[in-house]
Amino acid sequence: QDVVGVGVGVYGARDVATSRILVACTRVDAATSAGSGYGVYAARGASLSLDGALPAGEASLSRGSQVLGNARAGVVVETGASSARDTTLALRGAFVASNDGPGIILQRGAAATEISYARVVDNAGLGLGLTEGTRVGEILCDQFTDTRPATLPTTVGPFAVGDGLSVYAASVTRADDNDLSRNGRFGALLGDATARLTGNRGADNLYGVGNYAPRSVSLDATNRVSGRATSPAVAPPITLGSM
Repeated sequence: QDVVGVGVGVYGARDVATSRILVACTRVDAATSAGSGYGVYAARGASLSLDGALPAGEASLSRGSQVLGNARAGVVVETGASSARDTTLALRGAFVASNDGPGIILQRGAAATEISYARVVDNAGLGLGLTEGTRVGEILCDQFTDTRPATLPTTVGPFAVGDGLSVYAASVTRADDNDLSRNGRFGALLGDATARLTGNRGADNLYGVGNYAPRSVSLDATNRVSGRATSPAVAPPITLGSM
């Protein structure tokens, strides 16, 4: 807790599994930009499993690792062009809250087998963000709620966002039974994405679901994610690039 730089960093072609860790209140190191202020940072071909031993089920909701109040993003996973293998994440049962950046973000070609039974609440800009070339197998029974509007600086430019789930030029095999409520902009926002969403719910967002990739996104009537206003006809800014 209260460290300068990165709370937990995993780098290179190694497999790391951990459980019920607490990562909180990291601070930005002005002399080091890469990863500074992140809670958990996996990069350059690492494979990170957080709380994979927890049982699959609602009883595991937010019973795993806690990533709280970090100066930038809570959990950042990225690969990069020079990596010999993809950086991967498996996350179950985490409590990711009150970070001054996205709760969880995958970028630069990273992958996740699952993000499940996690409570991701009160983060800045994004609850869960997937940018170009990333992919996730399962997003199941999570809570992406109360995301605060924020301007996120990326390699492409600043993005003024506030989305529970954001997917751009990325793929999601299945996103089922998630709570997408009380987000500052969209409950879920999809652009140039491939995804299947089933049984997701949410209320009191500014907008419910913005599906700007209707040909490649399956969004059936079991999804009930509402907003106070109708989603814009033209796609708004969607987070891309990397932090």
